[in-house]
Amino acid sequence: MKNRQWPASVPDGDWSRFLKLNVPLKDMRTRGSHIVVVPPSAVMAPFLGLSGWLECTLPALDALTDRPIIVSEKGGAPASSLFRGAWCVITEHSQVAIDALIEGIPAIMLSDQRRLGSLAEIENPPMSRAFFSTLANNQFTLDEMKSGDCWAALTRA
Repeated sequence: MKNRQWPASVPDGDWSRFLKLNVPLKDMRTRGSHIVVVPPSAVMAPFLGLSGWLECTLPALDALTDRPIIVSEKGGAPASSLFRGAWCVITEHSQVAIDALIEGIPAIMLSDQRRLGSLAEIENPPMSRAFFSTLANNQFTLDEMKSGDCWAALTRA
């Protein structure tokens, strides 16, 4: 996926860099009542060609589940304030999905560049955080940038 948001320059499975970050991962939740939907912001939606995302996503989701749906939009209460008791978080592309997964809440990301699961999986959402290793393996220190290690890793893909 060269020039995409989740580069594959370092193969998944190498967790050594992620483990050095000391990010505590809570056990994945297998219970919850409501679904938190986080649409693209009013600024990002038109920029990414996603105007109407929420208006398309909510009816599709309603057809797949009877669970209560809570929408969290930028500028309102933080989505993380809705995590308590959440069954799943759904977003196009948002840091909130990463935050949810760290907290052990399943997340569905619908972006083609960052896909994790699908709406059809809402009652059995993905419980995977495997891509965390890829994210960590593509974060570079200033010294790694200066030495050329960063460029070498990114151009291997």
